[in-house]
Amino acid sequence: MSDAYDPELRPLARWLPRFVMSDALAQRMRRLSQWMPLPRSSREVIVEERRLAGVRSLVFRPRAAKGPRPGVLWLHGG
Repeated sequence: MSDAYDPELRPLARWLPRFVMSDALAQRMRRLSQWMPLPRSSREVIVEERRLAGVRSLVFRPRAAKGPRPGVLWLHGG
């Protein structure tokens, strides 16, 4: 198992799919993600779109949130 995982996540790493992401596939996925609609914000939640290293990322946060907050990183594998 790779040491690239956070020690707390390492036990879960064995359940992750193993495949090689080619540059061509990554580029194609980035292009396709541009066409996905942005979820709407509501009275309780603000939805923001950000680009991190060229990858579309969505941030959902409570409108009432002030300052730094804990978060959840969700990676869709499919």
